[in-house]
Amino acid sequence: MTEPHVSPEVQAETAKLITQWEEGQAPYDEVIERFEVLMREAEADKRHNDHAQIQFRWAVIEGRRGNYDISIKHFEQARDLFSLGGMRRRVVACHLNIGESYRLKGNFTRARQYFRISYETALQIDHREMQITARINEALMLVSLGYDQQAERTLLECYELSAEPFPPDPDRDPERMERTRLSHLVDITKSLASIYAARNQTDLAWRYAQEAHMVAYSQRIAVLMGFADRAMGEALSLRPSDIPNGVNPDPDYYFAQSLNHLREINAEAEIARTLLSHGRSLVGRGKRTQAARKLNQAVTIFSRLGLVDEASRAAEEQLKML
Repeated sequence: MTEPHVSPEVQAETAKLITQWEEGQAPYDEVIERFEVLMREAEADKRHNDHAQIQFRWAVIEGRRGNYDISIKHFEQARDLFSLGGMRRRVVACHLNIGESYRLKGNFTRARQYFRISYETALQIDHREMQITARINEALMLVSLGYDQQAERTLLECYELSAEPFPPDPDRDPERMERTRLSHLVDITKSLASIYAARNQTDLAWRYAQEAHMVAYSQRIAVLMGFADRAMGEALSLRPSDIPNGVNPDPDYYFAQSLNHLREINAEAEIARTLLSHGRSLVGRGKRTQAARKLNQAVTIFSRLGLVDEASRAAEEQLKML
């Protein structure tokens, strides 16, 4: 049975707005102002499915900016409206994103609940993209919990599943689906690079960091380029032996590039994660004064955003230098 749809006009307009924001072409305030107009129009016309889609994409932006409580609120409102409209696949998408927001807040119990619900429903409706998304999110949670070996296995499986285009989805624009697949590949490869960098497995860290970088820059999406540059900085901190000609060998360059891209979209939580990663790299290279500055900035941002666990991890890195 075919599910109800969001109107093509709202689908196209919200996709355009979020893409403009992702690529740094339009500022946050301007994009949100347009979302507010679209939402008022949908509410006035009682177009509940359109209203839900507007809430959903607004939530995506707030999540990327590190405003997780606001993001969850918008995803919950979108979920309730999609549920009323009988749009089961979109309800799963909301649950996936709610789980991701809880993961980034450090509430792993709630996050796991949403990931499991999402994965089981995605299996029932035979939706490969959502199955992969649920597993990637759970793997990233495992990384946060320190279960790197289990996360590595899951990420490698997802890497294989994401190698080919996803099956068509009547509710999704094919171009947007391909962007999502490539975004998944960046998430997978930059996460694998970080796992291997933490283990000092230089060749593997360098391999996956390069792939993340290539895919991210092919898309020209600021947040993905920020992730990929961070992975490059981590891998280059290990001093790989096979750096190609034309590649800047200085890890500090890539950490700086990561911050530049993430600041374009004011993704504060990710800015703090890059500062933490850069601080660790500087410690490893004996640059303690610079490291202390980066780690202090990371602690300040994590604390302000209420990301207690990540603030504690950054503080622990500071203590190691005493």
